[in-house]
Amino acid sequence: MSSEESVQDELFRSETSAVLLGILIPPLLILWICSLYLVRREDDPARMAFTYMKIVYLTALLTLTFRFIYFIAMNKILVSSASDETLPDGFLHYMVHITNRLDALSTTLLDVTDVFLIITLFELGNGFLICLTAKRSSFYLVLRYSILVTSAAVLYLSITTFIRGHSIWIKSLSMDEDSEQRIWKDLEELDEWDTPLLILWGVASFVLHMHALFVTRPGTSP
Repeated sequence: MSSEESVQDELFRSETSAVLLGILIPPLLILWICSLYLVRREDDPARMAFTYMKIVYLTALLTLTFRFIYFIAMNKILVSSASDETLPDGFLHYMVHITNRLDALSTTLLDVTDVFLIITLFELGNGFLICLTAKRSSFYLVLRYSILVTSAAVLYLSITTFIRGHSIWIKSLSMDEDSEQRIWKDLEELDEWDTPLLILWGVASFVLHMHALFVTRPGTSP
């Protein structure tokens, strides 16, 4: 495959992704606005799930919006490289950095969305279980705080990783020979954050599986 064909394929993918995101954003915006007018009933055991769902709608909307802008910027870069249009080196360098930041920001927001979606599903399942058993137990409380603590830790690591990555990007704009080694060291330290993040996700997944086993147990008993 030639270089021109490769660029055309990338251009097609970026345009398709931008169109799909453009279709998804308006319905999600409507859902988020409608959720703001939902009134929780005091006797609803899953009322916290609707609060977290509003956050999920908002973060998902921001994620799709930044991804949409990212693909538009990528499309501009690909179009300029596929045509005879010559862009200033400074502008092209700026566009590449902008796309990198948009990609990192949308990835971080996607992690945040996943965290709140997990909490939402747990609260919803907890509410259904309380409706079926008509009782609360200390086990639910332990699970709830376990998930909240691990989710807060995942949120902290995700946001901190984005902030550190942004700081490294700012340093790279004025990078000289003296600071190059320091930036590479910062990048290596940034990669080390993946290990505790994966451990926390593992803990959260284990807690959720334990909750799933506990939920199915009452239904299987005679």
